[in-house]
Amino acid sequence: MRKLIFAVTAAVALLVALPSKPAAASSCVRHCSPLLDAMGWTLAAGLAGGYAYGTGYFIYHDATDATQTVEYGGAELGVNGALGLLLALGAVDAGRDGRVGSAVGFGAFSALHLTLAVHGGWRVYDRRGDIRPSSDVVQRFAYLGYGTNTLLWALQVPGQHGRGYGIAEAAVNAPIAAGLGYLAVERGRDGKIGPALLFGGMAVVSGALAIHGVYTAVAPWRPRVEVFGADFAPTVVSDGREVAPGLGAAGTW
Repeated sequence: MRKLIFAVTAAVALLVALPSKPAAASSCVRHCSPLLDAMGWTLAAGLAGGYAYGTGYFIYHDATDATQTVEYGGAELGVNGALGLLLALGAVDAGRDGRVGSAVGFGAFSALHLTLAVHGGWRVYDRRGDIRPSSDVVQRFAYLGYGTNTLLWALQVPGQHGRGYGIAEAAVNAPIAAGLGYLAVERGRDGKIGPALLFGGMAVVSGALAIHGVYTAVAPWRPRVEVFGADFAPTVVSDGREVAPGLGAAGTW
């Protein structure tokens, strides 16, 4: 298992290290140390070897081992699903930049990993009778899911978003806030102050995100164009009977 973890870590590091665009010419053609170059090539070779080992591990066992466990299927699904999505994004980015060769290469490796992920998902389904998670495991996954969801929305709060984004943010986080609030009240009634405070704090965070979503949906960001010190933005104009699209202007005249 430790070998597998090493291989997966190396593969992810390799993908992160791959440049999405051609690098600019180095400015240290004559001053870079040959030792640094050797270390860089050694690291790249090690990462490529780890990636090859990890991928080959799954391919070999899929082809030769008919007694795979549900844990193996879960690992295969998680690792290759993540790698497949990353490579698919790389293929899309390369295609947008007009790098056809890179797009084809990324796409081929993405298809390979997604195929392995599908096999892992099928193995988990086939061995679903062996899944007996404890309450602690379920709780940890719930906390992980909550943390991931909250972090993703919170990191995007400073951005400029439209009405659709606001509706989605409120629709996702409002039910979470309500559920956590209910759990906080129930734990408080049972005299469990620690869990009540924890769920209450989580409910407040999700509630704040839901409120931000509602505000964004009601007052979404609109692009503005500044001309001679005045801001212009799309708006709706009316003569009292008919409405039509127009431009609104604000600023110092």
